Formats: sequence, structure tokens, C-alpha cells
Amino acid sequence: MKSEELFMGFTVGAGKDRFNDGFNHYGTTIDCKVSGKDTGGAMCVLEVNNTGWPRHVNRDQDEWIYVVEGEVELEIGKNRFRLGARDSMFIPRNLEHTWGGIPSKIINTYQPAGKIEEFFQALAKFKDLPTPEQAIEKSYTAEQKDGLKRVFEAHGMSVTGPGPSLNVDPNRK
Repeated sequence: MKSEELFMGFTVGAGKDRFNDGFNHYGTTIDCKVSGKDTGGAMCVLEVNNTGWPRHVNRDQDEWIYVVEGEVELEIGKNRFRLGARDSMFIPRNLEHTWGGIPSKIINTYQPAGKIEEFFQALAKFKDLPTPEQAIEKSYTAEQKDGLKRVFEAHGMSVTGPGPSLNVDPNRK
């Protein structure tokens, strides 16, 4: 994006992705609101609905999570946190963590943007992506575990274990 275009600003509507290329899989949606392309790679801002992640390390990015609605349970190192609406958590790079919450809507910011947008595009094409139920029950197949590890590694992250043992009822509205 040219400097003069950046100063003009832009809007991204509710439920929309910056480039109309959002991630939508098994009821999880991830829409890019501010792209690394918009910030010269400085940061990326995503709106995430209903998801959880395996335990992992972001080697090159700091992460900030802001809960818009619902609850998110985090495990950072050996510490456990539960965030509700309007709570936030900063997770420095190279710190093992996992998080999830069902149902929830969060704003997830990565600094610098790194390869996070490409990561979600790769996940969207991942043929055997685990369902949210498999993630909660930790019932991934060996092929799913290996595939997830490869996708994470290719985008600057390392999978170090399963996601959190959520105490959130996945059927709660």
C-alpha cells in the first residue's frame, strides 16, 4: 500500500474480511481487519470467532488477545487464566501458550505481522483440519497432528502439545 493510500484509511464491516478472503471452517471464522500489507508488516489484527489452538510458541511475534464476547481460557507456561468480555492478555513471543473458548469472539493482534495471514490461508486449505470437537476432546489422528505441526512450523510457530482442557460447555449459546 502506498503511503498516501495508508493515510486515507479504510473500513472493514462487521462479519467481513479485509480482502474478502476470511477463514471459515467448522463454525470458526477468522477475518483480517488490518493486514500486514496495510502496516508494512508491523502488525496484523484479526477478528476470531469460536476457536481454540494447540499449545504452541510464536517464535517471531508478540500476540495480544482482547475478548469481545464470551470467555477464553488461556494456559501460558504453567499458569492458567480465564478472560471474559473486555479482558485482554499480552503474550510475548517465545512463550509457550494455548487458548480457546466456546463460544467467544476476540480481537487477536500479532506484532509484527509475520506469516500469520498466510498461516490461516494454509489452514483453510488443510484437507484434514481437526474439528472443534476433536480439539476439545484432544482426539486428533496422527495424520492431523503431523499436518498441523507442519503448517505451524512453515509459518514461524512450533506446536508443543494439545490445547487447553476447557471447562467451557461447547453447546452453550
